[in-house]
Amino acid sequence: MATHCPRCSTSLADGASYCMECGAPTPTVLSGELAAPATPPPWALDAPVEARLARALGTAYEVRGLVGRGGFALVFEVWDRELERRLAVKVLDPEIAWTSGMLARFRQEARTLARLRHPAILAIHFVGESEGLTWYAMPFVEGDSLSAILRDRGPFAPDLAVAIATPVLDALAHAHRAGLVHRDIKPDNVLVERGSERVLLLDFGIAKVLEPERASHQTATGITVGTPHYMSPEQALGQGALDGRSDLYALGATLFQMVTGTPPFEGESSQEIVGKHVFEPVTPPAELDGRIPEWLSDVIVRCLAKQPGERYGSADEVMEALEEGRTKTVEDGRGRTKTVEDGRGRTKTVEDGRGRTKTVEDGQGRTKTVEDGQGRRETMDGGGGRPPPTAPDRPSRRNLIVATSIAFLALVALATWWFLSGSRARLAVT
Repeated sequence: MATHCPRCSTSLADGASYCMECGAPTPTVLSGELAAPATPPPWALDAPVEARLARALGTAYEVRGLVGRGGFALVFEVWDRELERRLAVKVLDPEIAWTSGMLARFRQEARTLARLRHPAILAIHFVGESEGLTWYAMPFVEGDSLSAILRDRGPFAPDLAVAIATPVLDALAHAHRAGLVHRDIKPDNVLVERGSERVLLLDFGIAKVLEPERASHQTATGITVGTPHYMSPEQALGQGALDGRSDLYALGATLFQMVTGTPPFEGESSQEIVGKHVFEPVTPPAELDGRIPEWLSDVIVRCLAKQPGERYGSADEVMEALEEGRTKTVEDGRGRTKTVEDGRGRTKTVEDGRGRTKTVEDGQGRTKTVEDGQGRRETMDGGGGRPPPTAPDRPSRRNLIVATSIAFLALVALATWWFLSGSRARLAVT
């Protein structure tokens, strides 16, 4: 059934949160909210979800309890008795009135995700459907979400933010090539594993497989998949043909929050926040915090462009821009130049306008060269084995002072010996 804008009567796309014509909020609700109250099916009143999942999995598995809940699913910790491993089983929330088409889409996306092989994407072990539940099982990972880390630590240094964003972008590039769009990139869906510090991208379960002939009808009418603080304008407006650039927008919003501490847009309601994503230009992060490099600010702003065509074309392009920014040369107007390269090794060059140059390279070994404008140089190489430092080109001032002092003391000792020897000779003659 077609819906219309309550203000201007323009026909609205399914799932649109805002009218494209006048900007008025629509009756559509956002992630995790139901478009209409759902009547629980008979099996929903039979037993708690945990008990039904235990029956569905059988005696080979032990359901240890609920460990998380999102807008669309519940996550249980499960022990695999046969293989002695911990699993995280994600169950579609039975309180949502899932249609047969939506369940078919979920299974299809799970199969697509199961084919992905990437270190930042958790593998799917198996998919199941029984006891009125639909689920899939993944490895159980101990870690902290990016949102929890941001709450505890505040904004990140630019280098750390880029280090976290890079594996997420690499995972997105891999998924996009397989035809999978995540649709809900946000700090809650980025996990940093404890101990290894491995960065993981979670919750592909509500993603949308790109099939152009069916894409515009695959997501449930009345539910906009995504989270308002990170949702791309085209996703908020219910445009069906989303591609990977929508994920890049959400990644840009996440990276914005990593370096500033807050999302790019905030408001008193979901509709107000989404409206800002659609209509308001983003403030460059470098204008909010002078410690954020201009190049990183520019990358974030481009990711947050309103039109998909104005963003980067792929996650690979964003990674290339971040890598290029790390090698960017900055001159501050006082003759000082700084170059930083963080590939497999680091190179840093500083020239301060007074003839002093410093270079550090940390690849397989370290090289350090210092020239201070007074002819003094020092070089160290710590490759396979670190040779001793080369001899200085000329004595340092300290060495000269020490040598002069030793010569003076020697002269004093010689003069004293001569005087005493002469005195004894005169006494002998008398």
